[in-house]
Amino acid sequence: MSDIKITKERIDALLGEADIRTLTLFGKCTVVTAKLKNGFVLTADSACVDPANYDKRTGERICLEHIANKLWELEGYRLQWEVFNKANRKGTAPGLDDEALDEMRTLCSRALRAWGAEMQSVVAAEELSELQKELCKSVRGEDNADAIAEEIADVQIMLEQMLLLHDCRDDVDEWRRRKLERLEQRLPKVPDRSQCNHAWVLERTDGSTRYYYCEKCGARHK
Repeated sequence: MSDIKITKERIDALLGEADIRTLTLFGKCTVVTAKLKNGFVLTADSACVDPANYDKRTGERICLEHIANKLWELEGYRLQWEVFNKANRKGTAPGLDDEALDEMRTLCSRALRAWGAEMQSVVAAEELSELQKELCKSVRGEDNADAIAEEIADVQIMLEQMLLLHDCRDDVDEWRRRKLERLEQRLPKVPDRSQCNHAWVLERTDGSTRYYYCEKCGARHK
């Protein structure tokens, strides 16, 4: 069973935190207002035909049931958006919460409208080139981790613009899945150390202690 669900405990907790007020009208109508913790207000009403049959407690119970039903729908709507947003976070910069991600996408969309597809495509290529330069410097021994991080951030922003420009987020997700599967197939299999015919090689000495490792499976011993 999936954990993606609304529970009665959740609804009860929301009602428990609410400021609930009851009003009787015309001697036969109950109106209940519930102000939730976040300030959102829900109302419900219940009435009978003959005031002689009116019971305030019964009216309150019915109204609270109506409000609880509304909360089920609202919480379901909220949760559906969470699931949708998480699903659509694929193919974009990692490490961003939903609010930061929405802000980035909004800014990227504005950038595309402001400077146009052709200009931003050129900038994307330039940022990729800048990252390539910093990676080459690192290979040559330069300590430039901060510069690499900066260029990766620039590239992520431009890639998000390209995803918006070409409307290809789903296609990118599918290609990523295929590429990762291919990468997994190409990687050497992790050997079973218990079945390995070890090829011990001296790794280092520490005083009188010798440390060895197996070139085949990576096992170590003294």
